[in-house]
Amino acid sequence: MLDETAPLEGPQLSPSQRTAEIEAVQAREAQPSSVTGYVDEVPLENGHTWRRRSDGTWCRFSGGPSLCGTDIPGVEPALGPGGRVAVGAEDLARLRETYGLAGDVNTVAAGRTDVPGLEGTVFASGSRGVRAGAARPLPDATPHVFSPRNNLQFIEHAEEGIANQFIDAVESAGLRPADLEGRTLAMHISEPTGVCSACKAGLSGSPAMAGPLQDLSTRYPGLTIRITWNDAGGAQRFLIVGNGEVLFPR
Repeated sequence: MLDETAPLEGPQLSPSQRTAEIEAVQAREAQPSSVTGYVDEVPLENGHTWRRRSDGTWCRFSGGPSLCGTDIPGVEPALGPGGRVAVGAEDLARLRETYGLAGDVNTVAAGRTDVPGLEGTVFASGSRGVRAGAARPLPDATPHVFSPRNNLQFIEHAEEGIANQFIDAVESAGLRPADLEGRTLAMHISEPTGVCSACKAGLSGSPAMAGPLQDLSTRYPGLTIRITWNDAGGAQRFLIVGNGEVLFPR
């Protein structure tokens, strides 16, 4: 169907043609874009290019942009080195089996990294409720970073647990912040609404007190922190953080 859409401008696409192009974008890997205002892009064989804006939505380019604001989930952002550390739903399934966690309780998180010496480590964590209901105890960690809030709903989240286990592992390996330059910590979480406000507190100059992700990313400013989840429709979503800033989406 891509051949059919080659001569067509965005507004001329039928719903099925538009869906075909979106699926083609999802099947390809994004590459950095040199066009101002866009973070990456996916060229198609029919001569059109879809470019992603900093807010995560897409535009279709023929001559100029069209169909701006299109949501195309599941396309890995083309940001920074080491952005392909694989962690996902399969890791969560193994984690639930290992620790005796029900399949419908959230939040559960798994983490992997390409930091030298830690490549084979799988970090496993869960929120307070998950840990309380686990058949077998999940790993503990030193509380290096933590939520800025004290309400029980907003403390000891799964992302915080992964962050603290990672710091423990880095320190046990005798690594310095410079050793993490250009490396990635990837997490996949089971919460379909994504990362909560407490875990993201303080990022990108927010006046809120620093939360776990802000503290972790400024402790290791050369580290990319990539968090993924599947939304209610099953589409994969992304949050990418580096040196106290949200790199994607912006």
